[in-house]
Amino acid sequence: SASPSCQYQTAGEFATFFAGNGLAAQELGCAKGVPTILSFEVQMFQTGMALGRFDRPTVYIRYSSNSEWEQREHDWQVGMQDAPESSDLQAPTEDLFQPVRGIGQVWAENLFVRQALGWAVDQPQETSGVLQSFEGGLLIYNSESQETHIFLKSQLRL
Repeated sequence: SASPSCQYQTAGEFATFFAGNGLAAQELGCAKGVPTILSFEVQMFQTGMALGRFDRPTVYIRYSSNSEWEQREHDWQVGMQDAPESSDLQAPTEDLFQPVRGIGQVWAENLFVRQALGWAVDQPQETSGVLQSFEGGLLIYNSESQETHIFLKSQLRL
């Protein structure tokens, strides 16, 4: 719950997260606006994860190696080829996947992202939840897995 000095209330979906993560809650500070209902997809990689929004061409990428994350834009749209073709992309081994759609485009077009994430270890999971911005970052709640994805400004890759 927000302290009395905060203008906006924190979404109820984040109550459990805030209760169990005092330091992160402190760093996040006040909500910067009302929560947004969001449809998105989450894809796990060998060394990280990506979360692609369906309401705008934005992908949030988290790297396991250092817990840093970044936000990248793409221009993939429905009707375009799912998986980008590129001569320097080799096919993944049997138990791995090439990411598709927006996440796939960001992954294929950025060598750093590709090397830092590796291949996808499963197909993207489409889901919905709640997104809310805070002074110190961003939270996205996955209604299906009941997991909260945290993106702290202090961990943003510059």
